[in-house]
Amino acid sequence: MARPRDLSAMEVFNDNMADATRLLRWAQALKNKRRRSMRTEQREAFLTMRRMRRADLDDLDCVESDDLYIVLLPNGPRALDKDDFTRTGTEPLLRQSVVAMAAAVEGYVHTKTQQFLTEALDEAEAYIAEPDGKQPGVVRALKKMNMSLMDAMELVERQRDGKRIRWNFRDMLRRELHNFSSSDPDRFGKAFSMVGKRIDWKRIDKDRGLNPPKQGDAESYLDLKALAGRRNDIAHRNDRGRSKKATIRLKDVLTFRSNAIEIIAGIEKQYP
Repeated sequence: MARPRDLSAMEVFNDNMADATRLLRWAQALKNKRRRSMRTEQREAFLTMRRMRRADLDDLDCVESDDLYIVLLPNGPRALDKDDFTRTGTEPLLRQSVVAMAAAVEGYVHTKTQQFLTEALDEAEAYIAEPDGKQPGVVRALKKMNMSLMDAMELVERQRDGKRIRWNFRDMLRRELHNFSSSDPDRFGKAFSMVGKRIDWKRIDKDRGLNPPKQGDAESYLDLKALAGRRNDIAHRNDRGRSKKATIRLKDVLTFRSNAIEIIAGIEKQYP
């Protein structure tokens, strides 16, 4: 049986972003816009269609949006009511959409940096063989990596057995890249540096039609910092402030989504 093809970085990103978009769409579709209760004639018709007991007539109710018309059944096993379809009731879907967006960025970074793993090791080995001139960026980044005692013992054992130890180097670098794969641009910038790549944030600003600042951080960098920060608030602090959960707005989540798509497209343009 043939080994399945590995997904590209953009395929991984798009797959995860599709999950985020689906959660976002459900949050929009499930938000109730209906102010009044279910009309009596609608209850009568539904009761007849479902062949329900007459005693359940007054307990029937509904919610309605631009996409859905949902009848809430009495004594349902999930005990859903109209509060579950309010702005507050659908906020958990928005929060999980933010988490999925951050996962899409993280998945892209992890897959993309693996693409340059062999190239990074080749460049480092070439410098070791002929250490001439200024150290390449990949060499400076790899010098900052930590190596455990177990890693060192495995290297010695493989060398003693006459085996190639480059595979150990690959595994060590692969683990380090995994550890620094993140939606936070500070962390994943380090992952890219380990394979000799640098993200040009101001170029991404230009690609997005923004005016890069002459001083300070690029807008694209700050946009991803905002996504990563909100993701961490949701995942690690249950999105709470000092006393209650923070409000999450649909337009903010839509902005996170469009920013992430544009920024990842900009990185892909730099390193196709």
